[in-house]
Amino acid sequence: MRKKLYILSLALLCAFVAVAQTPWYKTDSVSLGKELPRGDVVSYASADDAVRKTFHKSQYLVPLTEFTKESYRADYNHGEEAIKYTTSYKLPFAWLDRELLLHVGKADSAYEIWVNGKRVGFNQTASTPAEWDLTRYSVEGNNSLEIRVWKECMGARLEDNRTERGQNLDGEVYLLAQPKVRVRDVAVATEMSGTNGLLSLGVIVKSHLLNTKEYKVYYELISPKGDVVAADYRDITIGLRSEDTVTFFRRIPDVMSWSHEQPCLYTLVVKTQHEGRFKEYVSFNIGFRTIAVDTEHTITLNGVPLRVVATDYAPKSDIKQVEKDIASLRDEGYTMLNVVGAPQSRSFYELCDSMGMYVCARADIDTHKSGDSRKVGGNPSNNPQFLPFYMDRMESLYHSTKNYPCVIMYALAANPANGYNLYESYIALKRIEKSRPIVLTGSDEWNNDSLNTKRMSNLRRTNLKYWVALLSDDVNSGRITIANTRHYTPLIGDLRYTVKVGRKTISQGTIPVRVLPKRESTVEIPLKNIPQGRLFEISVEVVRDIPIDKYEVNAERSTDGQVRLAYKVFKGVL
Repeated sequence: MRKKLYILSLALLCAFVAVAQTPWYKTDSVSLGKELPRGDVVSYASADDAVRKTFHKSQYLVPLTEFTKESYRADYNHGEEAIKYTTSYKLPFAWLDRELLLHVGKADSAYEIWVNGKRVGFNQTASTPAEWDLTRYSVEGNNSLEIRVWKECMGARLEDNRTERGQNLDGEVYLLAQPKVRVRDVAVATEMSGTNGLLSLGVIVKSHLLNTKEYKVYYELISPKGDVVAADYRDITIGLRSEDTVTFFRRIPDVMSWSHEQPCLYTLVVKTQHEGRFKEYVSFNIGFRTIAVDTEHTITLNGVPLRVVATDYAPKSDIKQVEKDIASLRDEGYTMLNVVGAPQSRSFYELCDSMGMYVCARADIDTHKSGDSRKVGGNPSNNPQFLPFYMDRMESLYHSTKNYPCVIMYALAANPANGYNLYESYIALKRIEKSRPIVLTGSDEWNNDSLNTKRMSNLRRTNLKYWVALLSDDVNSGRITIANTRHYTPLIGDLRYTVKVGRKTISQGTIPVRVLPKRESTVEIPLKNIPQGRLFEISVEVVRDIPIDKYEVNAERSTDGQVRLAYKVFKGVL
């Protein structure tokens, strides 16, 4: 009996030693020391800087672009070879009382972070942005930073889309400083209700201090024309080394909605205040639209079935070329990009926002080389050992893209077999995403929001050139009908009129117009002081006063700089 117990103990000890000696990137440890995923939060020193959103010009952000690159073998990883990227940084004086975060946008494979010879952490979800708090590892003066990218890792089992295993740093790498009580993340949800916008805003505030503080959290919403259309604040008491969420809800009248017809973007500025002094400003571009799926399995935008003609697209590193590609695809009638490969950079999503191109954001999971078997040793999608990898990739994707209006749906994976890990991923994402569909290509099971792609692609294409019609069945009564021929965009503007008899101007005026998509509205222009039997003319134009977006092909300037949407002259006799 003692001999059996000795053998069992020896076996368990050997197993423990084997696990302890296994390199981290060959275990089921997804990450170490990584901050919770979030959107691109950048601190600015003033409200003006935040509104301008000059990302790399923030005094609290330093891009790291100069790395030395060398091969590296680590004894602790059994001589496995990594590519080591090395650089140095100094802490500016203005950063000494702030939290220092490192942002790594993307790498080819799993990587480690080392600062001043100490390991900060590692990450096996290398294709999505990740951040580390370097505050306690950094010193005043010079600091060394190493990013060690490994070729082989456990996460490679989920990356069959890779033609070869690279070891490059492909995304942005920068240092970011935030206050000790900082905006950790912002979550935005918008809807349209007629011509009104509904804003739901959550601001997550995190404290790194050892005492309780009283703060005020403000927000301002700035329209495309530069007006503040909504603002509010909340008081918050935040405890030591804790975080809390401040929520705001607001109904905003006469909102210019976001769609491929008219990609209007608002600027959201969030700021924090302590003892009368503002501590931090952050900003985002947001768009107002309602995304849902109707009973016919069709995506709807603002309650109207959306024409979705999708194409697979692998974005290039040259953002100017991506802009040209998107413009060409729009001209060809495509309305959505299925992102091929990993989630993309901030600049890609911002470009799709401004150009009105819809995006299906897809998690970096492709396991087609493992086959469809759900048995032990089969596809990782049904192996619970890989569940942390699936969940981390899905959550990182979601939080890094959740606030972009262009992202209208999510894909759990590309070319996977279904199974336990994708069931759990779907459930987790459904808990936090209430409206946008979540799909799994090739699946007919419950963890796929089935869409009628054929019906959506056959919907009528919007006429982007002319979207307001001016009509009159009875000019002599002064009644003019304004028809909004667009499918998804409310018409919010003014009808300006001039009544003339010969060369003499009888009257002029402006009438506000608010017309829902595919609807009409009739206004009555006063016809006073016109002699009986005389020929008169009414010239009318519909204008709006937000700036022309360079992607709006229909827009032209009126005489006073506003945007003319339609112009017509009617003639009659009293």
